[in-house]
Amino acid sequence: MIKNYREFLDRVNELGFYAFSGKFADGFPKLDNETIETQWHTGDTDTDPWQWRIRAVEEKALAFGCILGGYKGFISKEYYRLFYASMHPQNDIIQMYDSGELSASIIKVYKLFEKGTVLSTADIRSLLNVSKKEGASKADKAIEELERMFFLSICGSKRKVSIKGEEYGWPANTYCLTEDWAGEDWICPNEKIDPKTAREIIIGRAASFSDKINRTKLSKIFFG
Repeated sequence: MIKNYREFLDRVNELGFYAFSGKFADGFPKLDNETIETQWHTGDTDTDPWQWRIRAVEEKALAFGCILGGYKGFISKEYYRLFYASMHPQNDIIQMYDSGELSASIIKVYKLFEKGTVLSTADIRSLLNVSKKEGASKADKAIEELERMFFLSICGSKRKVSIKGEEYGWPANTYCLTEDWAGEDWICPNEKIDPKTAREIIIGRAASFSDKINRTKLSKIFFG
């Protein structure tokens, strides 16, 4: 079992990529399977797995988000460029929208970040004038899809601020453009690798995790 943040980082860097929680491919390593339930939601940044996900992106130790085919998980710096190459569309996002590949919700969310803005989930909902009762689910799905395609990345978290300037509520994820979070150091644009090769390396690596992993099923989860 993983007991602390250092062991967690070592585990992800050893594997290259790692699922967060919930239902995923059989045999695939997941954080909630490799930690003890009583560790969660204590607020301790060294021993609470819920805290590790934000600490890792803020320290730029790991990438985290809906980046394993739309499922939440972690990617090490070593494997990041492979996921970026295999998941990030080669076409411009505006061209994709114009050709009908992307929804209006996705492009509306993306445009909020064009000037290098960092926004929380609450900020995005406010700027789009949506609420939990109306429109928020579309915005949230758009964020997840932009994460899956490596257009947006989780870069930290923040709490809401009242009119009096006081923080309140649970911290919400903050997002920025993937290029702004990862930079050339993680994306490695000069080390060209074609998507097919990147996918083969990823699936080959995942297959080494467990003999229970089905390559075909995992490939569909990751790449559709």
